[in-house]
Amino acid sequence: GLLTHFASSLDGYILYSNANETNAALTLASGTSGNVIVASNGCGLSSLLDELGVPVVGDATNLDTLAALNLAIASSSSSSSSLLSNRMLAFAPNDGSKASCLAGYVVFGRMGITEFSYDSSDITGAWETLLAYMNPNTLNAAMGWFTGGDEYGYVSTLALQGSAWSHASDWSTNLDIFSNQLTSLSNYATRATRREEAMKS
Repeated sequence: GLLTHFASSLDGYILYSNANETNAALTLASGTSGNVIVASNGCGLSSLLDELGVPVVGDATNLDTLAALNLAIASSSSSSSSLLSNRMLAFAPNDGSKASCLAGYVVFGRMGITEFSYDSSDITGAWETLLAYMNPNTLNAAMGWFTGGDEYGYVSTLALQGSAWSHASDWSTNLDIFSNQLTSLSNYATRATRREEAMKS
């Protein structure tokens, strides 16, 4: 498949065990140099990556999102080139329920991701850390959406603390899902044939 074909281009993967570690794993991947993806422990994907010789380069098992953000920020600060984006960030529930909608964008854009909610000090600390990391001298973008609070509070907090505009994209399906689908070219061939026939007459 596609992963087998591109396995030699991967520098490693971030391992995680539970759905509530998804955001932590995605943030670690974003803050790790090279081409890094995320895989759950014990799933078919992690087994395949092991078989293909793709190494584990990070482990988000038992890691909360705030700890992952701090590690990714520290890694980016010590690197010669910034790894974790300070222009884009994402918000999604920490339970992994919307990973199928934002995970691909987060890793591709090297964004930190956490939940935006006022439900606990751990969650609040994570999004405050992420917003504080944003570049204060330019307009930034926040993908996803909030899970707790109100829309006005969410949008105004983004503007005031992160100099960011809100891109309500919490239901944007990952494009990598579509890139793994086999597509029949027969319809295109039919259109081309019809076009050629039309030009002959």
